Amino acid sequence: MTYGSKEHGPGHRPVGVWVRVSTANQAAGDSPETHEQRALGYAAAKGWEVVEVYRLAGVSGKNVRDHSECRRMLEDIKSGKIEALIFSKLARLARNTRDLLDFADYFREHEADLVSLKESIDTGSHAGRFFYTMLAALAQFEREEIASRVKDAVATRAKLGKPLGGAAPYGYRYENGQLVVDPEEGPVRALMYELFVKDPRIQSVARTLNERGLRTRAGKRWGDTSVRSMLADPISKGLRRTNHSYRDKATGRSLPKPESEWVYIEVEPVVSDEVWDQVNAVLDARAEEQKKRPGRTSKHLFTGYVVCECGGKMYVPSRVNSYRCKVCGTSAPADDLEAIFIAKVKQWLTPETIAAILLQADQMVQDRAALKASLSAQVAAAQADLDRLFDLHAQGQLPTLGFRERYEPLDARRQQLKKELATVEGELNCFQMELQSEEQALAEAELILDRLQDSSLGIKRQALEILVREIVIGKEEVVLRLNYSPFPSLETPTRHHTLRGAGGVRN
Repeated sequence: MTYGSKEHGPGHRPVGVWVRVSTANQAAGDSPETHEQRALGYAAAKGWEVVEVYRLAGVSGKNVRDHSECRRMLEDIKSGKIEALIFSKLARLARNTRDLLDFADYFREHEADLVSLKESIDTGSHAGRFFYTMLAALAQFEREEIASRVKDAVATRAKLGKPLGGAAPYGYRYENGQLVVDPEEGPVRALMYELFVKDPRIQSVARTLNERGLRTRAGKRWGDTSVRSMLADPISKGLRRTNHSYRDKATGRSLPKPESEWVYIEVEPVVSDEVWDQVNAVLDARAEEQKKRPGRTSKHLFTGYVVCECGGKMYVPSRVNSYRCKVCGTSAPADDLEAIFIAKVKQWLTPETIAAILLQADQMVQDRAALKASLSAQVAAAQADLDRLFDLHAQGQLPTLGFRERYEPLDARRQQLKKELATVEGELNCFQMELQSEEQALAEAELILDRLQDSSLGIKRQALEILVREIVIGKEEVVLRLNYSPFPSLETPTRHHTLRGAGGVRN
């Protein structure tokens, strides 16, 4: 079996199916096979390739994160083996809000999507992206609640004279639970400010400290980063900053928290407020100057969206106005690509086209809903026939041999109907999500057109993000992979639309 990756070609998206059904639900007839078939139906309707199925039948929600199948799934997301995970409902993936937030952060970090059939959530769709926004707001609320409790706890421990955790900062030590200036390190910390006032260069301060034989607490030579950190820390002027950083799980690096979560505790200073402010005014001015230096900015509308049919990313090199693939050399003129794209969008987003799109999408939902109702009725009828057979057999009116002859074909048909019903339910979930996403995107049609015709590149990019998932450049054609399908007559599971004669697309 061949697995996909982030560089897969057009029309192929490798996904995984997550199957977890509690023992109680299985006893009630909610089988893992039904959940799996429903997810397979959704993937088929989207034109995706299911390359992995993660089965956790009977596994308790509290044990999910430690299960080998969960670890395998997370590793597959990280490696790009799968780019989306389909599951029956959120409760089958995460048992509480915290777990859900952790999963969502992990998927977003690795550019993968969550697809929940019951809640009609597909984070890869235009409408589904709101789910990540909602989770981000929920996470922010949770962080604020935690920060508030931490602030209260830190302040209380400080008032009680208890240590706040962690090693004492350089220049300080704990004495009877209180943070006090260390008689050996404190003067060295103060010396840093004195040296910087005389010669306001970080490298000069570090070099002077090392030349005098002064070392860090670990016995190492002073470097620019450690000196800059010492000078910028307000503990030197008597304000210890706590709860200001966290450890990133993925990289292991220490990252800053929002300033609103920081807590300051008064301690003994090593320099005056005036000296600290003088030094940090210079540091802040340099940092601000660094921010103002122009960085590399994109000058082209489709940067980040264009890929070659060979799978390579395409960029516009300096002094050349064409997107070029470094792998095979295929190129496409940037101006021609933009002109054709905007012309096509104008053609797609007419009132007549929009009405046709929504009409067809709604009809597809109605057709699948009707088929689901029909299959549900047939499953119920088959079950009723089986129940009558059991009753006749139990009453002695049907011998065992005759019971078996009638039961086996009837039960086989019931199983076939249930499998087909699960597939249709998955397709219905897919079409319902598609309709929701299309309604939202098409409601913004006028805004999209206005933005695309705006002179600002940033405004145009906003419209592009609503419409386009990816642009695939071939030797003879350009294929747009869209977040919604503009032509009902060309509706396909892979949602591709071809622009032929793309202004000299060439190899």
